[in-house]
Order: sequence, then structure tokens, then C-alpha cells
Amino acid sequence: MTRSQAASSVSGPRVVVVLITVVVLLALTLMPRQFVAPLRGAVMHLAYAFAEPTVSGMSFVQVESTLNALVFIPLGVVLAMIFGRKLWFLAPIFALGISFTVEYMQARVPGRVPDINDIVWNTIGGLIGACIVTAIRWLRAANADTPPKP
Repeated sequence: MTRSQAASSVSGPRVVVVLITVVVLLALTLMPRQFVAPLRGAVMHLAYAFAEPTVSGMSFVQVESTLNALVFIPLGVVLAMIFGRKLWFLAPIFALGISFTVEYMQARVPGRVPDINDIVWNTIGGLIGACIVTAIRWLRAANADTPPKP
């Protein structure tokens, strides 16, 4: 990859998607509970309504942990896309850093409580997102190397 190709892969739409993803994550994680609680309640209700067979045996904490991971998957995806094939592993490291920063800042937000479990599950979400991008890249590369069938 040339320097100009590398620069173009980090600019434009990808940067916008990263910024939107980070802003949404910061809004969800740093707004006072009074603003986020209705949304959180609606999401939990939807989780039980649409994924009932999956979540019916789970505790509230388990569902919440799963949702924490799901919220960070898009961040892992967009970071892995920006970092590229060789540096994709930085995506979950950045997800960890962002999650740690969010949890640290939550201590100063009324009604929010920092939790180490959130950091763990958010990082797992970032890792899953990065692994999704990497798996797609590997599949594309494998398909590109496979000769067409007659």
C-alpha cells in the first residue's frame, strides 16, 4: 500500500463514521442517568421482547453486560477498518482505552456509576467488532486466491 492509499483509507467517510460512533458512545455513557434511563429501559424491553428465547434465562446483569459488548462492536469495526489489515489488533486496545476513559469520567456524572465489568464487556465488544472486520478480510483474500470454478 502506498502512502497516498494509506492516507485515503483513513480520511473521508471512515473518519466521519468513527466520529459519529464515538459521539454516540459518549452520549450513551456520559449523559446523566435521568436522560439515559428511558432509553436504557426501552432497549432492555426490546431485548426481552425480541430476543426472549435467548435472554429469558439471563439475569438483568447478564443482559446488560451483553448490551455493553454490543454497543462497542461498531467501534471495533470502524477502528479495525481505519487501522487496516496489519494493525487491526489496535482496535480493541483503543476500545479498552475509550471504555476506561468513559468509566473514569462517569464518576463525575450525576447518577452514573463506573464499573470495571463495563470496561471488560466494552472491550470484548471492540474485540468482536475488530474480529468481524478481520474475518471478512481473510475471507475476501481467500476468495481472491481461489481460481474461478468452470
